[in-house]
Order: sequence, then structure tokens, then C-alpha cells
Amino acid sequence: MFRAAAIVTLVLAVPAAAQQADRRSRDEPEVVVEAGGRVGTCDALVFDKAGKFLFAAGDDKVVRVWPVTAKGLDTDPAQGRVLRWRAWREQRGGIKAIAVSPDGNLVAVGGLGMRPSTVAVIDRETGDLVGLTWPKSRPGVDNFNAVTAVAFAPDGKRVGFGTADGSLWVWEPTLLKEHEPDAPPSPRPLWAGRHDPRKLLNDTLTELNIPRAVRFTDAATLESVAQSGEVRAADLAGPLSETADGKATTRQLFVVNDGQRQPVYRAAWSADGKWLAAATEGMPEVLIVSADGAQKHRRQLPAARLPRSLAWDAKTSRLAVGVAEVLPAAEGKPRFYLEGRDDIHLYDPPPNGDAKPAILPYTGPAEALAFHPDGRLAIAGGDADEVTFTPIGGPAVTVRGAGRRNWAVNLSADGKVLGVQTARTPRPTDPNARGSGDWTKFDLDRLAPTRADTNWVGVLTGADGWRVEPDTVDSFLWHAVLSRPGMPDVKHPLTLDWNRDQASRCYTFLPARDGKPTRVIVGHYYGASLFELRPEGAVRARLYTGHAGEVLSVVAAADGSWFVTGGADHTVAAWSLTDWGSRNNLGAVVAVREGVPAVTAVDTGSPAWEAGLRVGDRLDFLAVGGRPLYERRVGRKEAGIADDAMKALASPVSGTELFLGLQQPGQPRRETLTTVRQRPVWKWFAGYHDSGRLTEWVAWSWHGSYYHTASAHGDRLVGWHVNAPTPGVRPEFYPLQQFEKQFHRPDVIEKLLGARDLAGALKLALGENPVPRSFTQVEPAPVRIGVTETEAGPQGVTAGVVVRRRGSNVDLVPERVELWLNDHRYKSWPAGGKDVFDETVTVPLAALRAGENRLAVVTYNALGGRSEDSRVVRNPRPAPPTDLVAVSVGINDYSGNRKAAGGARALGDLIFADKDARGIADAFRRYEGGCFKQARIDLRLDADATRAKLLAAIDKAAATAKPDDLMVVFFAGHGDLLGADAKAGGGSERARGVVTGAGRFMLCGPDYARAAAEKTGLAAEELFAALAKVNCRQVVLLDACHSGEAAAANLVRRCVPDGHGPFVVCSCDQGQLSYEHPRVGGGVFTAALLDALGPGFRRADADTDGALGGDELVEYVSGRLPVLLRAAGQRDDAQQPITFPRRPPSAAVVSR
Repeated sequence: MFRAAAIVTLVLAVPAAAQQADRRSRDEPEVVVEAGGRVGTCDALVFDKAGKFLFAAGDDKVVRVWPVTAKGLDTDPAQGRVLRWRAWREQRGGIKAIAVSPDGNLVAVGGLGMRPSTVAVIDRETGDLVGLTWPKSRPGVDNFNAVTAVAFAPDGKRVGFGTADGSLWVWEPTLLKEHEPDAPPSPRPLWAGRHDPRKLLNDTLTELNIPRAVRFTDAATLESVAQSGEVRAADLAGPLSETADGKATTRQLFVVNDGQRQPVYRAAWSADGKWLAAATEGMPEVLIVSADGAQKHRRQLPAARLPRSLAWDAKTSRLAVGVAEVLPAAEGKPRFYLEGRDDIHLYDPPPNGDAKPAILPYTGPAEALAFHPDGRLAIAGGDADEVTFTPIGGPAVTVRGAGRRNWAVNLSADGKVLGVQTARTPRPTDPNARGSGDWTKFDLDRLAPTRADTNWVGVLTGADGWRVEPDTVDSFLWHAVLSRPGMPDVKHPLTLDWNRDQASRCYTFLPARDGKPTRVIVGHYYGASLFELRPEGAVRARLYTGHAGEVLSVVAAADGSWFVTGGADHTVAAWSLTDWGSRNNLGAVVAVREGVPAVTAVDTGSPAWEAGLRVGDRLDFLAVGGRPLYERRVGRKEAGIADDAMKALASPVSGTELFLGLQQPGQPRRETLTTVRQRPVWKWFAGYHDSGRLTEWVAWSWHGSYYHTASAHGDRLVGWHVNAPTPGVRPEFYPLQQFEKQFHRPDVIEKLLGARDLAGALKLALGENPVPRSFTQVEPAPVRIGVTETEAGPQGVTAGVVVRRRGSNVDLVPERVELWLNDHRYKSWPAGGKDVFDETVTVPLAALRAGENRLAVVTYNALGGRSEDSRVVRNPRPAPPTDLVAVSVGINDYSGNRKAAGGARALGDLIFADKDARGIADAFRRYEGGCFKQARIDLRLDADATRAKLLAAIDKAAATAKPDDLMVVFFAGHGDLLGADAKAGGGSERARGVVTGAGRFMLCGPDYARAAAEKTGLAAEELFAALAKVNCRQVVLLDACHSGEAAAANLVRRCVPDGHGPFVVCSCDQGQLSYEHPRVGGGVFTAALLDALGPGFRRADADTDGALGGDELVEYVSGRLPVLLRAAGQRDDAQQPITFPRRPPSAAVVSR
């Protein structure tokens, strides 16, 4: 049952390999999705004891934290938190278990860390590590494997946890002042004993007996229920050892499953500790056992239903069970393991509960469940990695990020269009038919979404007489079957490494061609495998790795030279099927020179290149699969011969580790490793509106992380998770956008997506002889902000800002440090190239808003890199009356521009811009005496809206605004983009704006002249700089944006601030016009705004709380625009608003 989720990856890591992984995780961090929601399977979901926060973790290797409100989860990005621990590629860093301390301030995290058996404790508020450790192992003896269960002691001072071998541990988290280089930064955990080995049905003993749940019954007793069903207690009062050869202090209490050998898949104790629920693999039932093992009850599930997740309701003692539907095979077809939709079964408290349970339908897998203390149920999973939070029988509130699972991928026949399906087939019977609904299409040549009709290649489910069938006993095992006339079928297993690749998920065939046999690509966890098929056997020829979760779909290009995969990690990856020039999977040629194995050729972008092999390297050590094959290190006994090393490297096995010692003449010796994995040529991520419409995208190179996007937020939704140089310091996340100057390379991405020329792209980026570049060469200096108290006192709040220089590269030295208070740039300092910048600032109480305030510190260096940190502080005073300060601008008359143009292309007059500005001013003024004590609105029309007058109006507002006030800036008029030839779009009654190319976006004043743009227009960054002086909440509404004929103009990206600033709503997305029309009485966007602020208020107020939040305003406007566009004679998707931040804040714009 659910073997892919149940089996913990087995990593037999040696210390040297662990050191290499630690180093490379900083040199070569992987780009990951961080789009405001969960990504991949959720293994742990829990509320804190007080019910203030919900925590979720799993394949995305972070803990996501949402504050809980009466309405549900607070999804405002400013309120949530992402807690990070050390992680890298594939399974390294996957989280299997979390626990929250009794006071809710600390989070314990366990899983398969950078080192096996790592456990960490993280401060919920700051994200800083309180402690991180792993067990002390005896080389060649101990393999404790992943941490699978974790719990806090009643006093919150100790953590108990279980490792997959069955061992139980206790640990007191703290950070040591000093520790050995290869030792953890915290004290080692103490071993208390282990569960008895688990027996299989054939009576053989297994290496693993995974603890499914642990708990403290008192300060000195740790209980655990294991995969075998054994419940064991550990006595922690006596002396314990750091190593597993000490005296065990555990004893068996009872066995949950009456000695049955169906392994326990999930286990959970009730909140009062009286009952234990256990779900067994492959059995349609849940076992409920009393804490002493004396009473046992079974909850039978319907046929073809299996338990997936468990949770107890502390309020009512009800048990919730997530129940999966295992689908039958289609008529006449083999039965692959496929699932339909889950249900949630709610059972009355034991010993009752024999009656039929209440059943809540659910869409997709219910991967994890958790009850809030008040009885509301949270469910993690679904078709798009969402979290649903609802009172039983009440309206559900669903939270998801911008990304979606790619249930199906496709390519056009000419390879120029990529297609994805993000909706899941409810009841699939074919592993290649998981997707449904319309195809989202992306033109790989134009680098833009497309609606063009497409001739799809599709999945090839057979070739040359070969097909794929599941095993009749184990449906997770697939076979390649060859049928030939007059001959018996030939069947060969498509064998994967279960511990690393887990189960097969999808496949497509490649017919025999160009001397290659028939091949099949099988998608699995983290990537895909390429099998060569011959009558005598099926051999895995290549291993492709580059996803952060399971691969759900795969399709090959028509010419058979490349393929794409769609992942549960919300990304699409493209891979090459062509051979390296060296004609082996390693991508290097090794020959014997002067009796020594030497590297004579390295293919750019190959596994050898990735591992750092260079022409001229000489080997003094080689281990294959952990076994030394060649030894010539100084001071070591010689072993092996050069020819053995040469042969091993000429035909390495994909997935088998090669550990190499290398040295160039006259240079320091170095060590490296590779598992001969082929990496993606490129990756692609798309962000979606809740309606399913693609709104954001970004493509990047797996090697080098060069990227391109023409969407407003694409490079803010993915970035690098970078481990700190020392394990006791929290990792950082850097969105790609923070390194736009270094990594935004449209030319590189065009070469990758168009020609898939990896070597050419890397040479374009890195020079004629490219070598992998370490991220540490561009990583900014770390910055931290700390506060004396999280609640402001009479004097306000005191914050300390510290920036520590990292390395000697002058380009990475911070040039400027800024302290932001909410939307306001509170203070700025020149950093002055100091090794340590250390400042203390007191923010007076009068400068803080009532309630929560975010203090953020930002540093900038010469390369354009940026580093950030933030803290939330609370001002306990009641909210005072709010004033509105507003500047509403409308410019119809651009005759001044035509005079200044002097025969060049000029801006045409508009018809409704001034009317729209008046309408916005009137709409907000109607709230005076209600949600606004006063409404001070500065209306600026035509000649009264010059650059100087606009800046003066904003400065005036800055002088009068108070922290709890609201400032609104509205602009209706033309826009221009400097740095490119202008193309007129104005003059008609239908379109506003002028923009093409790339450069600075200008709001055009009535006398705008391109030759004197700095004096006659207002640059977007100037607007945001002016607003940064205003210490209050800010809303900017721009009915002037479009990006003309070229999406590459990237206009909307220039209409949002650089990381911090106001809430901005632009009237349209890139590549669109902002329309006005007599039938709607003005600008279409403004008409929708006016409707929301006026007659449509009650409809716009989706949660009926009497306040129109920024999120509700944008959602209503987005919904109204199609209706208004049709009235204006346009397509209903011709104009779509774009915002900053991407997820609008929930704070009220107006209220009644």
C-alpha cells in the first residue's frame, strides 16, 4: 500500500561523500519552486497546541507555517513563514516528520537530511536553527537511515525521535560554541534502544523497521509504534549512550496487528493518549487499540479502499481517516496501480464507532490530516498540492500556491510548442493518461504562451512489438513485453533502484532507429530511466535526474533526440537523448598516460563536467559503488591497476557512485563524486491564477541557473535554496529575481529552448572553455535583523541590523543597507565596505501601525545581488481612525507631446482618462465619514498632472500621512518604455499606452517628450521611491500599462517595486492593451474598479465581513473584466490585471 510514500530512501553514505555533498550543495544549489504554497507530497501536517498555526512539510523540504484565523488560514505572504533546514537535490532534505513544542515556538524536523538521520529544531518566528544533529555511527556497522517520527517532551526541552532502522533516540537541542568539522553543531542524540527486526511473509528479517509515531508519556518515557506493529517504550531516566552499542532501555508493550505481517503504514495516538490508530499497508481496515493494548477494534473499509492518513480530533475524540480508492483495470487491459479520488471517513470515538462513518468527499489524495483544537479539519494533498481547512460541514477554504502538478505533457510535431495539463483525470486506468482538460500551450521559439492549434506528438505506448505491462503480483513492478508472430512473448523486468527511484509512474517508447534498439523511457521519482530493449534483456542505459519529486508524465519529440517530463514538483524538464562526444554516459575519456589514468576529454555539460573533471586531471583514487578500485594516494597501500580504472570510467553504470581523487600538475589535489546522472537541458515553471489561466512563467538552465521570463513575477516564484557554510546556521532562499543582473540571460535560454544546444549555451554564458561556476562567487553577504521584543513598548521597538562580509570579492561587499518598516523605507545607510556592519535602531511607537508590523532589512552589492531578512513586531495599541490620502491622475490631452515630438511619432489624445480619475476620486470620497475619518484627495487632470506637480502631490501626502492611514495613487494616461523605438498605440478610443523594447517605464505627463523624458515623465522607480517616503499603507492603481507587440518588453516587471513597496494593480498583463470604450463609459479596468468600490461592493466582498480586501478587489476586477471587454467588442481574455505582490494582501482597501 502506497509503497512510494511508505519506503524511506536507503543511503549508505560514507563521511567523505557526505563532505562532498555538503560542499556541492553550496557551490551548486538547485533552483526550486517557492510559489506561495506546498509542492509535492505532504508527509506531515500538524497544528500547535493552542491552534494558532498550521504546519506542513514533505517533499518540498521546508516547513510551511500559516497563521490560523476564524475564517481559516491567513495566506497573506507577510504573515506566513517558510522554515528551512539543510537540503539539496533529490531526496536530500526530504522531511518525513515534524513536531511542535508545547508553547508553539519551536518546530522539530526530521527526515533524510544532508546527513542521514538528521534532526533539527527551528525557531518558528525567526527561522533560526536552535539545534541540529545526527547520531554517532560506527563506520561499516550502523545505518540508522532517515528520521521518521519525532516528538517534544512535555517541558519542550528535549526531543525524542525514531530512525528507520527502528532505533529510538533522545536529544536536548542546543548549539555548541565549537564542534569538529565533520560533527554536528549540536550535541549528539542518545540511543535508547531499537524495535525488534521486522519479519517478511517468508520469515526473513528486514534491515528497516520504521517507527511510525513516537510520543512522550511522561518526562522519562518515550513510546514508539513501528512498521512491524510493535509498540515499545524506552526508559530515559537512566544512563544512555551516544552509540548503538550501549545498553538498550526499551521494552515491548504490545503488538498492534496481532502478529500480522502487513506493515503499519500510518499510526497516531489520540490527544488524550488513550487510543492508538494504525493503518496497515494493503489492508482495507484501520486498527484502534487502547494505550495498554488490551482493547482492539477494527474499522473495516469498503473493498478496493485503503487507508492513507489518520488524525484524531482532540475536541470530540473522533477519528478521521483519509481513504484512497484503488482503481480496477480497464476492460481487457492489465491493471496498473492507479488511484481515483479519496474520501475522508469520520468515526465516532472508541469504543463506539461501529456505525457507518460520516464520509466527506475529497478531490485527489488526502496525504495528511490534522484537527484544529476547535474541531476544524485540515487536509493536505489534492490535485494541486493544496491545503483545505474547514469546520466539519462548513464551507471549505483551500490554499494553494501558483504552481500546479503537470499531470500530462506534450510536444508539437515540430517540437516548437510545449503543452501541459494541470487537471487530473478523476479515475485514470492508464499511467500515461493522468491529465485531463485543456492543454496549456507555450511556444518554445517565441518564449510566450500561445493559443495556436497544435498537432501533438503524444505518448507512444508501444513500438516494434514491445509494450509495457505491470507484474501480476506486484503492480509497482513493470515489465517490457515483446510479442512476435509465431513465437512466445518475451518478458523482461524494467528494474529500478527502489530505494532511490521508487516505483514507475509513466512511460513512452522510442522506436529502433539509427543503430539504437527499441527503447522505453520510464518516469519515476526525481527523473526517468532509459531502457534499451532486446530479446535477451532490458538494460537501463541512462538515468536522468533533475526533478524534486515524482515524474507524472513523459513524452518524446518526434525526431527521437529529446524528451520532456512533467513533475509533481510543478516543473517541466527537457532532456537530451543524444550521445556525448565521448560516447559514454560519463561524458569523459580516460586513457592511461605514463602508467596513470588521465582525463583526455570532457564533454561540456556532461556528468563528468558537472563533477569538475578537467582535461589533464590524473587519478590517484577511484571507488565504484563505495568499493575502492584504484589506489595511488600518498601514504596509502597501492591497489588496482590503471587499466581497471580506465575501463570502469569508459562504461560506468548510471546511478552507481564514482568517487575520484584528482590532481592537475602544480595544483592542489581535489576529490569529487558523481553518480553518472544525466541532467535536464532546461526546466520550465508556470504560475496559474485560481481559474487555471497561466499568468507567470520562467525557464532556466539546470547547469548555471541562467534564466529568462517575460512575466511580472516568474523569477520571484523560483530560486535557490542555499545551505549556510556551517550546519548550525539556517539556509537562505534567494529568488532568481534578486540576481537578475547576473543570471537573466535570454540569449542563453533561447539557445537552450530552441536548439537544445547545451554546450553552446554554456559557452555563451561562461566563455569558450566553460567550467562550472560556484554560487559562492555571487552569493551576497548574509544579513540578520533582531528585535529586543516582539511587542513594542512605550519607547517603540529596538532592532539590531548585522551584515557580515563573506569572502574577499569586492563586488559582493554590501554597498547599501536599507531598513523597511512595512511599505516605508525607514532608514538607509552606505555600508562602506565594512567586514561587519552593525547598527542598532529604535523605531518609536508613533511610527508603528496598530497590530502587526514587518521590519525588513535589505542589502545591495555592486553585482546587483540582494539579501534580506525580516521580523514581525506588534504594536498593542488600538487602531486609531484611518485617514485617506490620495492622488488621482487622468490625462486626456497630449497635445503638448505632439508639439514636442517635432514630427516623430506622438501620443494620441485619450477620451476617458480624466473621467476615470474623477470617478476614482468620487468613489473613495464616498467612504469619508465611514472607514475614513477624512479623505484628502488631490485630483490632477491634464496640464495639472505634470511630473513636478505629481511629485509635489506625493510629497505633500507623505508629510501628512500617519502609519494607520491609507494612500491611494491612481493614474490613467499613456506610458512609455525608454530604451526602445516607440510604436504609437494611442489616439483611438480603445487603447492607452506606448511600449515596446526594454528600458525604463515612464508615466507620461501631458507635456511628455521622449527626448526629455526625465523632465516630462515620471519613471516607475521614481514613483516607488517617492512612495517609499510615505509611512502608511499604499495602493497604486495604474490604467496605463501594456507591452505592445513584444512580450520581451517585459513592461509589467518595470511597474512593480524591487522587492518592497506598495500594493500595485496594473490594468493588463504583458502583450496586452489597456482598453477604454464608450460602451463601458471609460477605461475597462477602471470601470471594474468603480463597480467594486460602488454598486458591486457586496458581491466583491467575498467573505461578507464588510471589508474589501486587496485580494477581494483584484479577484472581483479580474472576474468583471471579461464581461466589460465583451461589451467593448474585445475578447474576454484580451486584458487581465497583474499585481505586486503576486498574491494581493488581504488588508482592507475600503470597508462599510
